[in-house]
Amino acid sequence: MRDEKYLKELVEYLRKFPKETDWLEFKTNYYEPQIIGEYISALSNAAALNNVQYGYLIFGIDDDSHEIVGTNIVLKNKKKGNEELESWITRLLNPKINFNFYDIEINGKKVAIIEIKRAEYTITKFESTAYMRIGTNKKPLSAFVGKEKELWRVINSMPFEMCISIGNLTSTEVLQKLEYSSYFELLGIPLPDNVTRNIKLFTGRGIYKKE
Repeated sequence: MRDEKYLKELVEYLRKFPKETDWLEFKTNYYEPQIIGEYISALSNAAALNNVQYGYLIFGIDDDSHEIVGTNIVLKNKKKGNEELESWITRLLNPKINFNFYDIEINGKKVAIIEIKRAEYTITKFESTAYMRIGTNKKPLSAFVGKEKELWRVINSMPFEMCISIGNLTSTEVLQKLEYSSYFELLGIPLPDNVTRNIKLFTGRGIYKKE
């Protein structure tokens, strides 16, 4: 998870772009769960195509001037029916890529950020449809045949071993997912006596990555 200082610096950095990119979308108060889900698919795929690690959907920034105007959207409070928005979107994404909601305040104005991990080992779909953002257009990826082929080429060029299999886990949850005692037994080395040492070793060997 990102801290407030990082997020403020990120917003300032992204606002300096002369215009939106394929992987960056600014909005003010427009909110529709279905559209947000489609944007997460589109920005994830566009990030991969443009070789950046994340795409961003940011509320509270003027689309033309990139000035901070604020928003009344608080992502953590949003729901689709009786289900939290984050949970609803995650359920309809394939694969379950890592994305995060952040609500911060800059100069007294509220800004809401969705940080979206790039597509890695396959194209990101929402409700079984893959989307792509090119310029100001967000459409089903099938509308951009050439881009779809190019995206697959980019994805297929990334070694599977370099992809993130699951994200958004605490250190303890990471160890619960791994048969780590067997790992140390097979290597013939002593089992570390605490979580921190386990994680440090797995990080050094490229098994765990802290973002």
